[in-house]
Amino acid sequence: MRRNLSRGNNDMDSNELLKLGEFYKELRIARKVKQKDVAKNKLSVSQLSKFESGQTMLSADKMLEVIEGINLTFSEFGFALRDYKPTQHQLLMNKISKLSAENDKQSLLKLLDKYKESQLLYDKLNTLVIKNAIHLIDKDFTLSLDDSKFLSNYLFDIEDWTAYEIHLFGNTMPFLSDTDLLFLGKELVSRSEIYSPLLDFRKALKYTYLNLISELVERRLTTHFNFFVNELRMILDVFDTFEIILLNFLVLVYSYLIENSVNLEDIEQYILKVSKIEQSGLSNILEQRLLQYLKTNQKGER
Repeated sequence: MRRNLSRGNNDMDSNELLKLGEFYKELRIARKVKQKDVAKNKLSVSQLSKFESGQTMLSADKMLEVIEGINLTFSEFGFALRDYKPTQHQLLMNKISKLSAENDKQSLLKLLDKYKESQLLYDKLNTLVIKNAIHLIDKDFTLSLDDSKFLSNYLFDIEDWTAYEIHLFGNTMPFLSDTDLLFLGKELVSRSEIYSPLLDFRKALKYTYLNLISELVERRLTTHFNFFVNELRMILDVFDTFEIILLNFLVLVYSYLIENSVNLEDIEQYILKVSKIEQSGLSNILEQRLLQYLKTNQKGER
């Protein structure tokens, strides 16, 4: 069952809003749930019936109640409402990630041209993610002080970070000064607290901590390194194989570069062990990362 009620500008006219009830009804029936099983607390069967027949709309709290009544999350309901397609932001981030993995600088530059003249807030922020991806491929691609100030001001001003801010911070760290990086890293703990129970949010949070720890290693920053490692370890579980392998690698590199407590051979042996457990793709990533860290001078200049 698929019915796309969304529009390109994310607005709906009154007729489309009324069709929302019909769409919900199809989902409820498909999930074998009766009206009386959904209508609880503040919601009556009569109210639900009128909503499903397109006669009335529900308030936000009741809308959440009926969605939860068929055991869907709000994001799952929104995904179904968009005809099971990602959001425009998700599509853009996926494209940036793909082009970055392919080292496709030219396509990233074309993508940047598409957004760089926009004055819309999120377009301006998203261009920073594109610029960062280009910078990771070509270190000669400079990141301006204006971009850095714009980014840091935005992140400082948002009190409670959603997955958007987590992803933004995790993918624009080279724009930030050492001071801002460390401060916002510490703020990451408190500003992400509200949404941390959400699984998708926690996943993004784990990757952001890994990027932060990697950035500290590359810049040779020792301040709060162990603090961030411990914060990440507290939210990892036994199924986070990739994250655990990468974290252990970063700690080894830090121990070699900063503490001189391990040998380079120890890191190379670790990468070899990773390759032997059929994580060959990951072992290649670790080898590339190691070369990157070794090339970075003690001041962390790129």
